[in-house]
Amino acid sequence: MRALGRHLGMAWIVWSFAAAAASPVAAGTPIALVVSDRWSVEGITPADLREAFLGGLVTLGTRRVVPVDQSATSPVYDGFRHAVLGRSRRSLEDFWLEQALSGAARPPRQFSTVEAAIAYVARTPGAITYLRAADVARFPGVRVLSLLLDGGPADPSDEGYRLSYEP
Repeated sequence: MRALGRHLGMAWIVWSFAAAAASPVAAGTPIALVVSDRWSVEGITPADLREAFLGGLVTLGTRRVVPVDQSATSPVYDGFRHAVLGRSRRSLEDFWLEQALSGAARPPRQFSTVEAAIAYVARTPGAITYLRAADVARFPGVRVLSLLLDGGPADPSDEGYRLSYEP
């Protein structure tokens, strides 16, 4: 079984889906969810995102969501996993061990570099990963996937978007 990564210090994602009137979230480095530019899906709800990254079957449009993790050395990895799944590293490792032993689910595919993860996502409609929003333009073949919040679709350029991390 592959290693599930290691703690990266103080890099955490701050993720809040509260209305803009709620208490403010510290400004951080925005995180973008990205998919193949050949996949026409509009967005994903936070609940479906969490379900997909916990091995559940999530379908958007006509495609099954294929979650792709960044390397455990990526500055956003631990924060994204903590924020999206609401689990500590130990709890998540225990979860995946239990899933593997029961045959219920497998962890998301993980790549050693952001370039490899993005290349896979670009050629695989249905695949989804995350990266610094500022890096999206560097990679051809992918586009930002909106989060579907109560107020409608949101992406990293929107004021109400609350997916970011503090390095």
